[in-house]
Amino acid sequence: MSLATSLVLSLSMLQAAPAAAPPSQNVNPVLMKVNGEPIYAAEVSMLLQQMGPAMGVQPGSAPNEEMINQAAQQLVQQKLLAQEARRQDIEPNAPRIDAFMDQMAQQAGGREALDASLKQGGLSVDSMRGMIEEMDLARQLVGEKIPAGIEVTDTELKEYHDANPEAFVEPPTVRTRHILFTVAQDADEAAVEAARSKAEAARARALEGEDFADLAKELSQGPSASRGGDIGFAPADRLDAAYAEAAFALKVGEISKVVRSSFGFHVIKAEEKKEGGERSLDEASEQLRQFLKGQKAQQQVAELLKSLTEAADIDMVAAEEPTTP
Repeated sequence: MSLATSLVLSLSMLQAAPAAAPPSQNVNPVLMKVNGEPIYAAEVSMLLQQMGPAMGVQPGSAPNEEMINQAAQQLVQQKLLAQEARRQDIEPNAPRIDAFMDQMAQQAGGREALDASLKQGGLSVDSMRGMIEEMDLARQLVGEKIPAGIEVTDTELKEYHDANPEAFVEPPTVRTRHILFTVAQDADEAAVEAARSKAEAARARALEGEDFADLAKELSQGPSASRGGDIGFAPADRLDAAYAEAAFALKVGEISKVVRSSFGFHVIKAEEKKEGGERSLDEASEQLRQFLKGQKAQQQVAELLKSLTEAADIDMVAAEEPTTP
C-alpha cells in the first residue's frame, strides 16, 4: 500500500471518528517509522491543513498525492533533525513550548476543549506536546546551533561583492505620506466625484498649514492612517504607477495635486528622497554577511539531511497497525 493510499484511508478514519471513539478504534494509525520512532496519520493531516492554503487547496478538499508525499517527507526530515538534535544534547525549550501549548488552549477555548478536540483526532495533550518538542528541537538545530558555528570571512564578502555588482545597485526611493479616499475603479460618477471632492478639501486644508500627519490620521481611509499616512521609503516599482509618478515629481516637503490611483484619490506629501546607486562593500557588509551565513547554513542543513536520510531506517507501516500515541 502506498503512502498516499494509506494516508487517504487514515484521513477518512480521522474525519469519521466520533468525539469519544471506542478504545479499539484505531483512528490515528502509525504511517511510518523513522529509526523506530513513529509518524502518525494525525501529524501528516495537521501539516496538510497548514500547507493547503499556500498550495491553493480549498478547505475540505482532499489532498493530492504530491501534497501527501511532500508533507510526509517534511515530517521525516523533522524527525531526523530532532533525533540529531538529541544526539547533540540539545534540549527542548520548555518555556517556548509551554507558551505555544497555552496559545493552543486559548484558541481552542480552554484546556478541556483542547483535550476533547485532540482526542477526536486520536491524539492527547501529551502527544501534541511531544510533536511540538520535535519541531522545537529541529528548529534549534537548524536555526541556532548550525548558524552559530558558521563564519563568513572579509575575503568572502569582498569576492561576492565584486562578483555580483548588480545585486548592490539600489533604485531611487521616496518616503511619502498620503491621505487616501477610497473609490472603486468602476464606481459610478457620483461616488467618484464625492471622493474627489473630499480629497480636494483635504489638500486645501494641508496647503493652508494644517499638519499633514494629523490630517491623515483624521481623514485617510487607507491602512497607513494610524501612522499619519506614512508608507515609508519605496521605489517606483513598488507603488501604483500614478502614485509613483506624482510622488517622484515632488520636491521634499511639497504636497501633490489630487491623484487618482487604482485605490482611489490621494493627496501626497514627499518627506524624504534617496537617489539610489551602488552600495559600497562597507555599506552592505553586515547585510551581506548575514546573507552568506544563511546560504552556508542552508547548504550544511541540506548535506546533514542527505547523510541522515541515507543512514536512516525508514519503514512504511500498514494502516491497520495498532497505535498508542
